[in-house]
Amino acid sequence: MLVEYLYSSLVKSVGIDPDFYRKEMYTDLAKHADAQFVIYFLIDEIQKQVYIGSAERLGDRVRVGRPEIPGWNHFRYEIVHPDYHHLLRRIEHNSIGSFARFFKNSGNVASKLVSDYELVNKNWSKAK
Repeated sequence: MLVEYLYSSLVKSVGIDPDFYRKEMYTDLAKHADAQFVIYFLIDEIQKQVYIGSAERLGDRVRVGRPEIPGWNHFRYEIVHPDYHHLLRRIEHNSIGSFARFFKNSGNVASKLVSDYELVNKNWSKAK
């Protein structure tokens, strides 16, 4: 699956500890609702879609049935170091832009199309 492929590539290239990675089912969201200053990834494995967002508190932004990606069934998130909390939105937009270079996207960014997944974020390419 896409997430496992991306993760295994990252592990091989930079040597991240495999125990660091965890993909959660949507049913586990309540356990992580209080995570603060995060970049999150919602994945719909049926429609083959990915959505990337940021939140000061994960539970305030991530909900089942979210309009941008209503069928998401897995999520993961990265906690932003406190020294960079003030850059949360910029980190989000950079993450979206990076993923857009690999997936079909709505930002008119040329893509390598390494997968049949689609990045479904809207209007991010205009963000500064």
